[in-house]
Amino acid sequence: MDEEYKREAADRFMGIGQTVIEAMSQIKSQDKKTQEEIINLKAEFAERTIYHFTALAFAKDSYSKAKSEIEKVRNELVQELKKKPGIKE
Repeated sequence: MDEEYKREAADRFMGIGQTVIEAMSQIKSQDKKTQEEIINLKAEFAERTIYHFTALAFAKDSYSKAKSEIEKVRNELVQELKKKPGIKE
């Protein structure tokens, strides 16, 4: 396969990925259980993205640090969600 086609394909896939990421920011729920699941799915998406990016350089330490930060943020979001009034259980 010609390198130009590979670059075009990569560019299109990244464009699609950026659109997906932007759309994910709009996915929210007023139900705590559903919102927690949405938070978990977004964290998993971020983790997979970082895994594949760091794997390019075999940067296991970078992946571990990023994964730890994602988990920390996920936990903070879930704790904030549980404290939030007005959202049904």
